[in-house]
Amino acid sequence: MDGKPLHVAGKAEIEISIAGYVCEGEFVVVNNFAHKIILGLEALKDLNAVVDLNNSSLSVTNNLVTVPLIQRFASRNILRTVASKNKTNV
Repeated sequence: MDGKPLHVAGKAEIEISIAGYVCEGEFVVVNNFAHKIILGLEALKDLNAVVDLNNSSLSVTNNLVTVPLIQRFASRNILRTVASKNKTNV
């Protein structure tokens, strides 16, 4: 990042798909952010996620789905927004 303050636009309830596994979570919406999405610790806990650094993978829901951590090595889009429910500004 460039050290500039982030502009928080609000929060939204968003459905996401992780390699076909659909789940819902609350996300903070930030304008002009370098990343499309960041999963926080609470989201990772809720998903029963396991981050495997040796294999550069993320498994969710007790290994039901496993995806690569580094997008450039993935052959397809592994995480995408399915639907959102906008909330009031923060």
